[in-house]
Amino acid sequence: MSEPRSNALDLITFCESAGRSTGNFLAALSEYEPGSDQWKTYLKSACNSENNLVQIVAFQEIGKSSDADWLLFLSEWLQPETFPTTLVAVINAMGALGGIQSRDDFAPFIKSADSNLRGAAINIHYFLPHDEAIELLLPILYHDPDPDLRHIAALRLANLHSDAGLPLLLEWMQRENLFGKLTNACALAILNHPRGLHFLHDLIATHHTLSKQDRTRLLFHICGLGDQVGFELPPCDRPEDIPVETIFQNASDWIEGCSGFQKVVSMDSENHIS
Repeated sequence: MSEPRSNALDLITFCESAGRSTGNFLAALSEYEPGSDQWKTYLKSACNSENNLVQIVAFQEIGKSSDADWLLFLSEWLQPETFPTTLVAVINAMGALGGIQSRDDFAPFIKSADSNLRGAAINIHYFLPHDEAIELLLPILYHDPDPDLRHIAALRLANLHSDAGLPLLLEWMQRENLFGKLTNACALAILNHPRGLHFLHDLIATHHTLSKQDRTRLLFHICGLGDQVGFELPPCDRPEDIPVETIFQNASDWIEGCSGFQKVVSMDSENHIS
């Protein structure tokens, strides 16, 4: 019996609890006039939520506010005890509000003794000119004492189309779980590397054999890759209504058009390409 057609929303329903929490928060926030004292007070209370996803969404809303007066409040969250994913949201909000615009702005974070703060600051490539971002990421890639941060730097460099972290990406493809392999494969695909392109192509071709959770992970990464490389999806008022097959087919077509896909991947331990 064939599997019923599904759309993107169907695959994300296992995250319904998280979606309800953030949805309820945004619905409550919409009751207040944006920028009003009540709106700001509610946002600040959400930043202290015990639900990390609500915290992250609250900081995202602050970043969208275009109000630089939030920068002092945000800077108070740059502490070692702040949860790592929250730190990333704080850094992103500061960057969106113009609080991080130069290498000097990033120096205190990149040089911090706290690995969580250094890790959050690796999002610099969103806010700095291309060459400056690469210059700041390379020392992390080569010298940071935390191997996880060196790996994240390799991923960020790939987003900037730098292959400086290629050996590390290939190494992590060998030892990661599916979610990690997908992250590395997408970075390799951005670099037009056969290992990433073939891995994604094969996984897309067999996605019906994956669990719902793993198909959702694949969809999440494919959509992120699409944002990076720009393969097109049909116009739709609600992106979540796009059939999954359409998303995967467009991604597969893009992969097959990459010059790196034409190379054959040898699966030996040294990642040779023939």
